[in-house]
Amino acid sequence: MTTNEDQQRLARQRATREMLAADVYAGALTNTFRGTRHEAEAVRLARLVADSAVDAAILRRGAHRSPGATRAADEAQQVAQLERQRADEAVERWFAEDDATD
Repeated sequence: MTTNEDQQRLARQRATREMLAADVYAGALTNTFRGTRHEAEAVRLARLVADSAVDAAILRRGAHRSPGATRAADEAQQVAQLERQRADEAVERWFAEDDATD
């Protein structure tokens, strides 16, 4: 296997791991807030996290084709990270709100 093929394989594996991790996170987010007042927002954020991770993974798999593809993959990865950060911030806020009302 050539170095380029190794890099492509590693990029595909990384993209797959990130996509699966985002799916697990989205499932945990949805299940954690099921039946609460935050459920609808949790589902919305979970979809954004999962969808952005899938988009980034798809672009990452083709990133080796050109500098433009690499740039698009990097931008999609930043969006995925931002969506995850927004979800994390919302979860922290919801737990703080729930603690304040208890």
